[in-house]
This record gives sequence, C-alpha cells and structure tokens, in this order.
Amino acid sequence: PLIDLGVLKIATFRLAHTQGSLFRATTYAVPFVLPLMMQVGFGWSPVRAGAYVAAVFVGNLGIKPTTTALLRRFSFRAVICTATTLLAITMLGCAFLNADTAPVLIVALLVVSGAARSVGFTGYGTLGLADVDKPELRDANALSTTLQQLAGGLGVALAVLCIATASRVWSLGELPVYRATFVVLALLTIATVPLVWRIGPQAGHRLKS
Repeated sequence: PLIDLGVLKIATFRLAHTQGSLFRATTYAVPFVLPLMMQVGFGWSPVRAGAYVAAVFVGNLGIKPTTTALLRRFSFRAVICTATTLLAITMLGCAFLNADTAPVLIVALLVVSGAARSVGFTGYGTLGLADVDKPELRDANALSTTLQQLAGGLGVALAVLCIATASRVWSLGELPVYRATFVVLALLTIATVPLVWRIGPQAGHRLKS
C-alpha cells in the first residue's frame, strides 16, 4: 500500500499527528486570517498588510538556529507545550490589534508568533519520528507528509468556517469577525497543551541517548 496506517500504533508518532495536526491547522490559519483582517478590518492596502505578515516568517527563520539546541536541552514535552502556549497568546494578541496599534508592537507580536510556530513545527516533526524503527521509516514519512499537507488545507478551511460563522453572529462590522476568529484559533491551539503534557518527559528520549 502507498500509505501504511500501522505506524500509528507508535504513541509518539500518533500524538505528533493528532494533536500535532490541530496545532498545524490553527497555525496555518494565521497567515490566512491576518492579512484579511488588516485589509478588510483595518482598511490597509494588500502591500502594507503583506509587509507586516512577513514578520511572521522572520520569526520563523530567525529561531531556526536555536531550535535543535532547545530540543537537546529540554524535553519534547516542555518545548512543544511552551511553543504552543506562546503561539496561543500571540493569537489572542492579534485579536486585540487595530489600525492604530504601534507598528513596533505589531511586528514584535508577529515575530514571536513566527518563532513559536517554527519551534512547534520542528518539535512535533522530530517527535513524530523519534520512536520509529528504521524498517518503518518509509511508511512513517509517507503518512507524515500526507497528514501535514492535509492539516495545512484544513487550517484554511477552519479559518473560513470561523469567519463565516462569526459573520452570522456579529453585525458590528468586519473587524469583530476577525477578532472572534483569532480567539477561536487561540482556544483550539491551547487545548492541545494538556494532551501533549500527558506524554511524559521521556518521550523521544531515543534521539538524545
């Protein structure tokens, strides 16, 4: 078979693609919702909105050199939970942005968001393969890639669903719709933390031995 679901019996792989998929979905939704909020809610031009959103990817790339050191120094559980919590906080922060917010505050918020996003992605991606034996790596990689792509698509669909639902509830203008969407995304993101915490501090220790 092209994809073997048998690798899901591995606890760390399964967690990385259940809670991890929800984390990826909500994370992928941010670069979709954010420029829409800035253009529709703030009245900014697409160029201005895109320039601010680029700060997310500055944080994403800027944290990369230290991610491996973080995973070696701390447990996967601690790194993933911390990154997830920070990401949820920045999503809530986005819900309180407006057109008059100081540019430096917006950029700082989005850089932290991008850094948390990157650390979370790397943490989940590494943990997912930590306990996979060599004969199963091919099947694990194939399924992992498929689920990650699916999570990306689901993230956009989730964002659209939140915006559409909020539009039916709020009649105060466009901005509250996007604020409500960010609050929902933050709540879904933080909901994964208790589940990840249950895996224990020794999860993925094979990579450090």
